[in-house]
Amino acid sequence: MTPHADTTQPPEWLRQVRHHVSSWVHSVMSAQHPGLFRMCVDAHVPWDLQSSAKGLHILQRHDALDTVPNGPARADTIRLLQDLQDEETGFFRDPIFEEHFSARQDPAALLKLRRNNAKWANIALRVLGAEPRRAFFRTGTGGDPDPEAVLKMIRDGDWSQPWGIGSHAAQGVRELFFLACEGRDDLVPYVERGLTMILAHQNPHTGMIGDSSLPLFQQISGALKVIGNFQFSLGLKVPYLRQLADACVTHHADGSFYAESDSHCIPRNVAEMAWVCLLHSDYRAEELRSTLVDIARQYQDVFGKPDGGYSPTPEGTQAYSWNGTYLSESSSTPRSSISGTNGSGCLGMICAALGWEVGFPSMHDGWQERVANLRYEVTLSSGGSARLQLRQSL
Repeated sequence: MTPHADTTQPPEWLRQVRHHVSSWVHSVMSAQHPGLFRMCVDAHVPWDLQSSAKGLHILQRHDALDTVPNGPARADTIRLLQDLQDEETGFFRDPIFEEHFSARQDPAALLKLRRNNAKWANIALRVLGAEPRRAFFRTGTGGDPDPEAVLKMIRDGDWSQPWGIGSHAAQGVRELFFLACEGRDDLVPYVERGLTMILAHQNPHTGMIGDSSLPLFQQISGALKVIGNFQFSLGLKVPYLRQLADACVTHHADGSFYAESDSHCIPRNVAEMAWVCLLHSDYRAEELRSTLVDIARQYQDVFGKPDGGYSPTPEGTQAYSWNGTYLSESSSTPRSSISGTNGSGCLGMICAALGWEVGFPSMHDGWQERVANLRYEVTLSSGGSARLQLRQSL
């Protein structure tokens, strides 16, 4: 890491990223269905739900959504997406992807895939100014939330893999929390128990999620999924932020965060956790800012590709996949993917954290206002128990 990086002035290259990213995204947009996207230029699936949600979100974030054709073409895309919703579960099919899905003969795996794709379909529809035809809940399977299933998932989940279980657990509790804020007061005890159970997996020695014996990339990514969700969606300040700041500075500087994974997600996850630390304290603030400057440089230099986007690994030549299913062959030349390019949103977070005004939006823009309008706020006891109380300002 650059020990004394200039944290006051943004690098000039950062001002050009938005244009390059927006242009690259159009190279993977479906010509037949504007607003749907494929994973990379050489993907043999013409579009899939996850890529489409990320492509639309990138354009929305960069104020370029008007480049997606409007009128009848967009209306047709919206209808196509809405037609993919399963009437029984409320989840979403991804028909072309499912033809290639490695576990398509396994009903449980297929249900899990469709549950996950409901998130992506919902994002895509909302960006296009529409909604699913019927409500769905990722925490249930019959069109209703299942709070007991959320608690069971947290209790029985594999916390030796905090990146995965942390994501599912935090999203499940977040969904219940938002429903409680909308009037489902019967869900309040489940939210409180879920939050308490999840935070019991925060390591007081590191501030991250999981035991210290786990790979560091798992610990920091679990922290991202839990702490990031709780901070920017619920407005919850978690404990042990000094320890988390120590981890961000130390393990980025010595490279140990990246020793066992070359995924673009890891520096992005470190950046968000460093920002969370800066929101609440001046502890090691200048070192955290220098860490953010170095992550921005690293993301651009390592994952930026000549085509204008970003790849999920340094090489950018591997066969790309979702959910264990390969949707492209390996390539002789580096090329970007929708996932790697979506990850460049970390540059916007870094700009927000450092106060760099280069017109680069953060994916968390407006989070304070959203949190301030929630009906409930979360408090933590000295023993780590979570409680919901009505927000006084409302």
